[in-house]
Amino acid sequence: MTLDGSGGAGAVSGLGVGLFLVTPWVATNYVFADRNPRLIWIDGGFATGGCTIMGIVLTIM
Repeated sequence: MTLDGSGGAGAVSGLGVGLFLVTPWVATNYVFADRNPRLIWIDGGFATGGCTIMGIVLTIM
């Protein structure tokens, strides 16, 4: 993948949003709710993957 608008830039942007915006928010909520730490990894990974896919789709369209 290249970063010329063919999906690569969207993947990088989506990955950044997922890792640095969504996952810390999920982690903060789960820590205050005293939930299992494994759920942070599972749901954070799911959110990161979803944001990455959304970034690719939005860049291609």
